Amino acid sequence: MLKVYFNQIKIRSLDNRLKRLWITNHDSLLRQMDRFLAGLMVVQWLFHILFSRWIPQHTYAATERHTLAVIWAVVGDGGIIAAVAVLLAWHCPGCKVTRHFMAVAQLLFGSLLIHLTSGPVETQLHTFGSLALLAFYPDWRVVTTGLMAVTVGLLCRGSSLSLNVLG
Repeated sequence: MLKVYFNQIKIRSLDNRLKRLWITNHDSLLRQMDRFLAGLMVVQWLFHILFSRWIPQHTYAATERHTLAVIWAVVGDGGIIAAVAVLLAWHCPGCKVTRHFMAVAQLLFGSLLIHLTSGPVETQLHTFGSLALLAFYPDWRVVTTGLMAVTVGLLCRGSSLSLNVLG
């Protein structure tokens, strides 16, 4: 009877140690993902600026004034998204708000890319890649937030199928 009692104490202390290790590793992984995605937001923003300078000349006959307006829109919108992502990753990495903002921000950059290219299927694949990237978070709710952001984006701009059918 006494041996069983000592074994239970050992098992309880092992359980507590495993829980502490799991929580520590989980928090570390969340912080790493937040910082990685913040860096990715900055890279995507710079890519979108370069892409916005190049793409209007090859997709439609745009005037220089229209091209400049597109570039400033990308600089402003993308800059705000990237800046908030970097600030959140810097000040509160691993927080729930940071994770969910990263999900929405990643899909906003996808929407910005789709808007820049007028929505071909190739750029819409960015959305699926973004959702796959968000699946690396050890929190399933982040992917759910991303799916809700995609749904809201599709409802706001209308699906590409209905736009193609209408004209």
